[in-house]
Amino acid sequence: MNDERKHARGNQMCAAGGYDNAVVEKYSAICGGKENVDSAAYVFIGGGINNVANGQSSVICGGDTNFTSGIWSFIGGGRKNRSTGTYSTVAGGFQNEAVNMGAVVCGGDKNVSQGVESFVGSGYWNTANARWSVVVGGRENTAYAETSFVGCGKGNTTYGRNSSIVGGYENTTDANGVCSFIGGGVLNTVSGFASSILGGHLNEVNDDYSVVCGGAGNVVDAVWSAIPGGRGNNVSGDYSFAFGWEVSVSNDYEAAFYSEDHPGVVRITDVLILTPRNTAPSSPVEGMIAIWGTGVNKHIYCYLNGSWKQLDD
Repeated sequence: MNDERKHARGNQMCAAGGYDNAVVEKYSAICGGKENVDSAAYVFIGGGINNVANGQSSVICGGDTNFTSGIWSFIGGGRKNRSTGTYSTVAGGFQNEAVNMGAVVCGGDKNVSQGVESFVGSGYWNTANARWSVVVGGRENTAYAETSFVGCGKGNTTYGRNSSIVGGYENTTDANGVCSFIGGGVLNTVSGFASSILGGHLNEVNDDYSVVCGGAGNVVDAVWSAIPGGRGNNVSGDYSFAFGWEVSVSNDYEAAFYSEDHPGVVRITDVLILTPRNTAPSSPVEGMIAIWGTGVNKHIYCYLNGSWKQLDD
């Protein structure tokens, strides 16, 4: 036997090669390697060292100090990986764990697929914590919510169900951010239903169906509202819009470009159309321009110094 030690302790067991391998249960096999143990029925170890197949019908192809305890679980290789969920899989890597039923870790280092049928692709210290959650890669990313997704980056976290973070650094969809989206950037937070931040730095969307496209320090606290970019803008009016630097919009159905402290120019290269109204606006502010009247008796007005001034003859 060429100084090999192979132990097959019953019928229908096979320890074909290697050194100091042990097959304990029926219909199990070890092909080679060293100090591997088949301790459940219908299991297979291809080779490697110090591997233990403890789950019925589980497979370890090779590697070092890998462990299966889930029924129909699988480890391809790597070192110190654990596949403990029923039909869970760790393809390879180092100290990865597939803990729950149908969980998968493809590779990387210290990744954990914790939720039922969850998935971690690769990277370092990533966790797919909830049922059907996914972390593709990156570092220290966590998908806490069901059917949530993190692509890559570092320190990104999904708490909102069906939410997604593609990448970036320490971005968060919170528990109220169901079906929300963050593309990338740094320290962005979405807490509104079906709301989005495409990128930027320290942006927030705190209400439903709203969006910040980019920029820094922009905040939307209203529904159906948007900030396309800029810096330090705030929208708290529903169906509203702000762009520029430190622009604040608190009224519903209002759009603002730039601010008194940081003025700018809005240039229209073709035609501006003002839709005529039947009556004057009910809550005018300084500088407002409007057209109102009936029939052919319509005029254009500007609100200045506390009253409306007619601009046309």
